Amino acid sequence: MPVKNSKIGKLINKGERHFKNKQFEDALSIFDLCLKIDRRNEKLWEYKAFALYELNRIDEAYECLEQIKDINPEKMRWLDEIRKIPEIQRCDKLMEDASMLIADQQFEKAIACYKEVIKSDPVCTDAYMNTGICYDYLGDYSSALDFFNMTLELYPLYPKAWLNKAITYQHMRDIDEALNCYEKATDLDKNYSLAYYNKGVLLMEMGNYRVALESFTKALETDPENENARYNAEICINWILNRKVIK
Repeated sequence: MPVKNSKIGKLINKGERHFKNKQFEDALSIFDLCLKIDRRNEKLWEYKAFALYELNRIDEAYECLEQIKDINPEKMRWLDEIRKIPEIQRCDKLMEDASMLIADQQFEKAIACYKEVIKSDPVCTDAYMNTGICYDYLGDYSSALDFFNMTLELYPLYPKAWLNKAITYQHMRDIDEALNCYEKATDLDKNYSLAYYNKGVLLMEMGNYRVALESFTKALETDPENENARYNAEICINWILNRKVIK
């Protein structure tokens, strides 16, 4: 018996070295050999599962995890978390792909990626919000608002979602709703320079230069390098001074 333990220990060490060197097929062969000696060794099943995972043999890796559950039922929760890892990685890849598609202005394809993420992770707020942004780019403002509202149902305190909802209302020329959403964004994040800036631009378009100046000033307090805010603030100041001269 001691000879057997010594032999399996050396084999496991050899398998670990192959694994660290990314020689996953060789590592797998050794772990299989070890399991012929000791099928109740849960560590070996873990090693085999990880080697199979690296070889993209996911279903077989899951079968190894089931073996571990049979040996040690206390690991059930940990193994359930391990099962989620490939799906999490797939969602991360879809989010990255969608970002690149948006950069290429392929908004329909980006939406398809985000919707795949939502199927796998129904509480991924950024997937909902980014879908809304894509619909806004496409001019489908109703769908954009639907997805921003879904985002805010999941996370009502998300300033960026309120900002994007405001932008869509602004595109729809629903000024009151846009201003309300900008207010909500800045209430939630007092340092949200972009929300202050966008609100200022909208107020300028309405001819409300005095209140617009307040928004641009707030934007500059949190982001002194914002040249657009500085430029628009100067326009507002000049307008106010000219009005005083005329009077």
